[in-house]
Amino acid sequence: MAAALLLLLPLPSLAQSSSGLPFGLIVSEQARTSFTLVGAGARAAGMGGAFTAVADDATAASFNPAGLAHLVTPEVSAVLDWGRHSDDYTNFQSYDQVPVLPLTDSSIDFTKSGFNFASATLPFRLFQKRWAIQLSTQRLIDFTYSGSRKFSETSPDGRPLFHLEQDSEQSGEIRLYSASLALQLTERTLLGVTVNRWDGSWDFASHNSEVAAVPGAETEYFTYSQKNKLKGLNADLGLLLEYPKFSIGVRYRMPFDADYNFSASLTTNISTSLQPLPPSETKLHWPGTLNAGLVFRPLDNFQMALDWGQTDWSEMLFDSATTGHVNFFDLQPPETTGATVANDWHFGAEYLFFSGQTVIPVRLGAFSEPEPSRDPTTGERLVQNGLTAGAGVKHRWFAMDLAIRYGQASGKVSRFLEADEIATGNLRATSVGDLTRKNLSLFLSFIFQVPQGSTASGILHEIFVGPSKNP
Repeated sequence: MAAALLLLLPLPSLAQSSSGLPFGLIVSEQARTSFTLVGAGARAAGMGGAFTAVADDATAASFNPAGLAHLVTPEVSAVLDWGRHSDDYTNFQSYDQVPVLPLTDSSIDFTKSGFNFASATLPFRLFQKRWAIQLSTQRLIDFTYSGSRKFSETSPDGRPLFHLEQDSEQSGEIRLYSASLALQLTERTLLGVTVNRWDGSWDFASHNSEVAAVPGAETEYFTYSQKNKLKGLNADLGLLLEYPKFSIGVRYRMPFDADYNFSASLTTNISTSLQPLPPSETKLHWPGTLNAGLVFRPLDNFQMALDWGQTDWSEMLFDSATTGHVNFFDLQPPETTGATVANDWHFGAEYLFFSGQTVIPVRLGAFSEPEPSRDPTTGERLVQNGLTAGAGVKHRWFAMDLAIRYGQASGKVSRFLEADEIATGNLRATSVGDLTRKNLSLFLSFIFQVPQGSTASGILHEIFVGPSKNP
């Protein structure tokens, strides 16, 4: 919402277009989006996202490229997803007037779906070692958000004083286009590297309106929109150490500097000094992410996995000619930003049932994923905690998996809610209340293995590796 775009900007100087910064840059609109950089696939989702030390199927490179060296036959994969998102705002009060005025409850609810991941993997042997190469694409971050809130500012006795509305529309994604190479260096040591091309494009528009609860009152409005593009290049490094009953996995997503472009526009019938921002180009520093995982296999058909990830979001900075480095999430300098180190946790288990040549896996998991930044007024950081479940079927060369993921976060947050206050440029949050955020997601994966010795397998080897010594 447009009000929330300004929420995290306590320095009025950042509100002026002359600073070279959009006054509503990303902030709440994109903070709604989970920036936890997890891999793809219904199998991993069913295990709570704990896959760094497992990584033994066609989605491996999105968690740990070293895991591709597990594969012995060519594989292609595709992953689809669907999600339902809701934000419930309750117990809000407005502190911009005396006495403090309560606000009626409101909510946003929408669904989304899309193409999550696809890959093609070719294992081969070279220098008496097992290798694998993969080409893949993954939607790493989905910015989709859509909703309208209607609520009222009331007197202490519940009589409506003002009617407010906030409409939010956000679309786009950051997608990776990746090439991976993996090697089984020794019987226990697997290494991998992935080169990623980051390609991001997303837009959002927010409209705030306010009208007094009296006949014939004029509606005040403030509309803000922004376009964003990001392009960059980085590498992921992966390591797997495998032992009879357990494995250890590590993946390091290297930091990089991306080309970041944005422009902003506004329309309002309220007197304001804020101005549209013409197209601007800068460098955005994306911090590195470290993931470590452990998997324990007490039985041949049962495994438990634990993953930990860490990203220092205070290092996600871009350059401004007038203010120097500022944080991507709240436009504050590194020493005062509310974006800090985030540690995410994922746990999962998988049990396999066998029936002839058919394998039926059952999976359960849990996760905890903090948002990048703390609320500047309440100091709280939303943390999404949730559970997952999944199942699948694998018969000979084909596998299909389905997973469900439910997460919830709640906390006390601040919001700018009135159009006239936004237009003043006095960027201090005046309303505080409770936010409950819920996400329900479904993942559907398909993996097809190309049988060894088949014509298709031979053609792939000829194209990507060279003539086979054993035709």
